[in-house]
This record gives sequence, C-alpha cells and structure tokens, in this order.
Amino acid sequence: MRLQKILAEAGVASRRKCEEIIALGRVTVDGVCIKAMGVKADPQKSRIEVDGVPVKSESKAYYLLNKPSGVLSTTEDEFGRPTVLHLIPGEARRLYPVGRLDEDTEGLILLTNDGELANILTHPRYGVPKTYSAKLRGVITTSAVARILSGIRLEDGVAKAENVKVTYRGDTESYVRLIVREGRNHIVRRMLAKAGFPAKRLRRDRIAFLTMHDLKKGDSRPLTRLEVAKLYEYAKPAAREASEEPAPPKHPRTRTRFFAPRPAERPPRRDFPVFPPREGRRDKSGRTERTEREDTKRFPRRAGRPARKAFPAYTPKADWKKHAERKDTRRFPRKKDHR
Repeated sequence: MRLQKILAEAGVASRRKCEEIIALGRVTVDGVCIKAMGVKADPQKSRIEVDGVPVKSESKAYYLLNKPSGVLSTTEDEFGRPTVLHLIPGEARRLYPVGRLDEDTEGLILLTNDGELANILTHPRYGVPKTYSAKLRGVITTSAVARILSGIRLEDGVAKAENVKVTYRGDTESYVRLIVREGRNHIVRRMLAKAGFPAKRLRRDRIAFLTMHDLKKGDSRPLTRLEVAKLYEYAKPAAREASEEPAPPKHPRTRTRFFAPRPAERPPRRDFPVFPPREGRRDKSGRTERTEREDTKRFPRRAGRPARKAFPAYTPKADWKKHAERKDTRRFPRKKDHR
C-alpha cells in the first residue's frame, strides 16, 4: 500500500496533505526518512512515524447523513461556518465526505475514512447512480428533457443524465427527478442551468440503493456490513473490464439432466387388443341406434332410409296463446271456475 494512502487512512490528513508532509521529509519508515512519492509499505510490519509520532491504523467508519441546507460538505471552514462533521458528534476518527454537496443543496451524503470506497463512489468509471429531485424555475419542455438525456456540453466536458422524469408542471415552476452516474462539481445545477431551467431547490434522494428512509434533516446513521459490501460490488464490473475477462453468465445452469441408458435390445411391441364396438339398443327395424347415428354423421342420407321425424308446422297464433297462458299461470295463481 502506498505511504500517502496509509497516512490518510490513519487519519493524519487528507491524501494531498499527506503527499506534502512526505515531500517535507517528516515521515520515516523503519527509521528511514522518505521524501519520494509512490513508496509502498506494510502498516502491519513496518514502523511508520510522522514527526517522531508512530502512526496507528484506525478502524473503518461509514455514516450516512441527511445534510440540511446551509451546511458545508467539507471537513473544516476558515470562516467558522457549520460543516457536516459537526452533525456527527462524539466521533474521534477522522472522517471526510464522499463527494460534494453545495451549501444550498440538501440530501444524502456519505462520511467515511475508507479511501477505496470513496474512490468507487465518486469515480465515473464505476458509474454509481445518484438520484436527485429538483424544483425548477419555469416549466421544463420536452426538448429540454431530451437535451439533458442526450448530453449537454459544459466547461469540463459533456454531461448527461441517465433518466429524467418530470413529476409536476405548474404555471411558473416544475419538478423533475434525475439519475446521474457522475460526481463532478455542481454537475446537476450546471446541466439544468445550461438547459435554460435553473434549479431553485435541489436534493439528493438516493445514493446507489441507500435512501433517506426515516432519516430526518441533520440526522445520521452508521452503515451495516451488508450495505458496505453491496457498495463494494460496484467495483467488480469495472475490474472485470480492466482485466478483459469474460463475464460469467447471469443465470448459470445448475440443473443437470440425466438420461436413462438405452437398452441394447428392445422387447417386441405388444399389440393392444381391439375390442368390438359396443352395441346399442335395437330399434324396430333391427338396426342399432349407435350405428345409425354414426352412419348419419359420416355419410349423407341415402334414398330409402327413413327420415327423421319432422317437427309440426309453426303456428304463431297457437304459440302466442300457449305463451300467454303459461305466463299468466306463472304470474297469478290459478283461480277456481265460478261458473
């Protein structure tokens, strides 16, 4: 592990400050003064000192904070303004924020002393998604949404959002929700201002799978081991692409099919017995009803064969009288004859 990284994780200072401390010759490894950059050491085996004071490695700490507006996302401020470290009292380990949220932006921010995880969450190569909710000045148009999705050229390069959803359109304002996979400085505010709809209010709602569930403004909570392990999984696809190894299948086949061995000689096939057709009831002519019915369906009726009994002719008047009599009988009880 590089010497400046060991010092930064031990809480001496930030990595850039540690490089300056090494360049001044204030760091010794096993009694040897180190001034060159890139020197590697083992913190478990080597004795590392800064100004004669031994450096001890700190345990990792991970905090999720719901930053309110008016708080700076930095470790210290020369003007004495409140920072995110003031919202986590009683923590002796040196923490620093992962990424930056400007003073007017509120929402989730991660505080840790793990430099490797901070690099995973901020480097664009890993593409960790971050969800923002913004209140815009003006009613955003469909063309502006398409422009944000396709990419907007800023001072430091092209920036774009992975997804943009308009949640409300009013008379003079609108609300949108964006998903961004980059961590450049003020990237969301600059994109919206370049599109012609500056943000009046901005909030980060989600970092990867972490949400502000039951986390009020100014409150924080430590991350669990499972959550930290899931955040580290975002580095696996990038490491696989760098090593140029084929990705494993998403759904590997774990079920094995077994086939029974085929016998060398098959037994002779047994012919199933053919049962005679079941005879139905015989009519007066001597033929069975089943034979006559099947014969009628399969073949047209031949001459000489007795035709089916025809229905009587339809008489509307007689049918109306029968229907009226039946309907009257159902509606009213039958009365006795008074004659």
